Amino acid sequence: MNTKASFRATMCNLSAIMAFVDGVVKKCNMREDKWLQLKLAVEEVIVNIVQYSYPCDYKGTIELECESNDAQFQLTVIDSGVPYNPLAQKTPNLEAQLDDREIGGLGVFLILNSVDDVNYQRLGKQNVLTIVKFIK
Repeated sequence: MNTKASFRATMCNLSAIMAFVDGVVKKCNMREDKWLQLKLAVEEVIVNIVQYSYPCDYKGTIELECESNDAQFQLTVIDSGVPYNPLAQKTPNLEAQLDDREIGGLGVFLILNSVDDVNYQRLGKQNVLTIVKFIK
């Protein structure tokens, strides 16, 4: 199954984006616990794009491409915002005291630990992030 959609990159569209992904996930019979993990990762990806990808008040688009089979669900998220490779970020030090921790990085850490595979590419002027979650 292959499904695509495009949304303006605004926080107002977060619930519509999540509803779209939820509708696709329901068709592939993913276990509830796995969907909750994926949902957390998808929300974090979308919020990061909305908050950091587009400069000033300009709001571009977020394109979603969902593919699934009996084994896995794949979501590709495409935006044409500033180049950002989340996989190049260093892992936050979770052992450090809160006051000693550097700001940032927890969202990417959450994404990486909620899904089974993550891939990033910069294709032309687009960020292309692909996340995979096993269905069973």
